[in-house]
Amino acid sequence: MFMRVLIVSNFFYPHTGGIEKNAFELARQLAAGGRSVQVVCCAGAGEKCGRQNIGQIGVRRAWTPFKYESAAISPLIFFDILFERFDAALIHEPNPVTSVLAWAACKIKRKPYFVTYHSDIYKKGGLAAPLKWAYVNLLQKPLILGGAKKIFATTPTYAYEVSEVLPAFKGKIAISPNGVDLQEFCQGIKDGALAGRLGLDGKKVVLFVGRLIPYKGVEVLLEAFGDVLKNVPDATLVIVGQGPLRARLEEKCRARGIEKSVVFAGRAPEGKLADYYRLADVFVLPSIYKTEAFGIVLLEAMACGVPCIGTDVSGTRHVLENAGIVVRAADAKALADAIGKVLLDRQLAKRLGQDGLARARGFEWKAALSPVLDEMKGIEAEKT
Repeated sequence: MFMRVLIVSNFFYPHTGGIEKNAFELARQLAAGGRSVQVVCCAGAGEKCGRQNIGQIGVRRAWTPFKYESAAISPLIFFDILFERFDAALIHEPNPVTSVLAWAACKIKRKPYFVTYHSDIYKKGGLAAPLKWAYVNLLQKPLILGGAKKIFATTPTYAYEVSEVLPAFKGKIAISPNGVDLQEFCQGIKDGALAGRLGLDGKKVVLFVGRLIPYKGVEVLLEAFGDVLKNVPDATLVIVGQGPLRARLEEKCRARGIEKSVVFAGRAPEGKLADYYRLADVFVLPSIYKTEAFGIVLLEAMACGVPCIGTDVSGTRHVLENAGIVVRAADAKALADAIGKVLLDRQLAKRLGQDGLARARGFEWKAALSPVLDEMKGIEAEKT
């Protein structure tokens, strides 16, 4: 029987981020299976409110009058969900206001819902701490997660070892990791024109891709890179992404005297991200907080055959497993040593690249999302 699925997310494609990419790929997989897919989300900066279609996916972006740090706040989402026709909802957490409104609308409509849980909320100090406690203990645990038919976590490491919230729900957790588009990242050749524009010809390239926000640890990476240059003077660090820390990071480069060896490339054009990975001799994800519960960029780099270095925060250990190097978070010396080792040891770099590619092949999106797709099939069976 024809099934209608509602996806609720903070933002949605073309907005970039791990949650948004997961929501977009899930919508595509559900639509490819013959289901009607409607997304309700907040309107990001520069995005028009209202309805639109992205391929077979319907998207309704709600007017967003408020924003608290990275969380958008739109009371209109409640009414958008309330008036949508759907058989089951998939809510992406964390996003306190949107999740509460989605839970309330699903309850009123008496529709089942599932939660994809990407990470705990990481807030410290000031008013953030009591607000977080109130949300987690009074709303998230008893209502949103407590009422979900199933909770999808992206790695067992995060679900069972790292999260402060999920262990209370072991009985309803299923692991549905993030994935990678193998066709996009496994194929292609090095873009010499891009290398020339970035001034990378003849350079050993260290690459970071991500938002320039505190938990990504880019400041630690810059500190480490200063030491890398002492042993590998022809190295260049390429930083792909935008964010509120950019000016501060550029100033840090000048203060350390490494500005000529660091390229701030900005956001990669649509469909061109793989070209940046293919320029890299090593990819680094230096995250310092457990908010980094997965790290899709690691999979993308691995799929391009690039040796990867990550930190020992939450899910990244699971993503890399034995196919990359894991160092202690916020340890600039350990990070510098690992980067230098990969740049100077060609055999090690080759082995890590091959191992990473082999591991990435196990994270193709359709397989990664199969637990969620199977649950939707179960709802369909109940309808017939």
